[in-house]
Amino acid sequence: LLNERGEVAECTAANIFCVKGGTVFTPPLSCGCLEGVTRGLLEELGPKAGVPVAERVLRPEDLYAADEVFISSTNRNVLAVGEIAGHKIAAAPGPIARLGQAMLEFQREANREIAVRMRAIRDHSSPAAFWVALGLAFLYGVLHAAGPGHGKAVVVSYLLAREARVGRG
Repeated sequence: LLNERGEVAECTAANIFCVKGGTVFTPPLSCGCLEGVTRGLLEELGPKAGVPVAERVLRPEDLYAADEVFISSTNRNVLAVGEIAGHKIAAAPGPIARLGQAMLEFQREANREIAVRMRAIRDHSSPAAFWVALGLAFLYGVLHAAGPGHGKAVVVSYLLAREARVGRG
């Protein structure tokens, strides 16, 4: 979808990204796109994986000349675009779209694992152990936001499980 200035805004119920020279570009919110949750995750996780992400006004010609084009949404995660208005896209899915999909799957799996462990602690531990584990889950979020190498889900899962055992003990 284009805005009134002819700039790319978004797709129906999805944000759009294009890749040129190893950098991912997405329209800024000022172009009229919605601030999607998945869009935000990709903007956050891309640089942590060594993939630069930048907001930039995009025109249809930018998409036609892109190395890759993909869309993101909560329901679709990352979906490669192979053709736009008769223009074939060079790589669909390309390496960056595949990496984006893998990063989102890892992030969502880590979140699911934390939720499962928190429910187990809540259901089988003392109230004190539950609150300690909740604090650790919060710390995971803080460390994850701090940047690369922080807040690994495996470490948090181990600590949460350990606290659950201590709480029962």
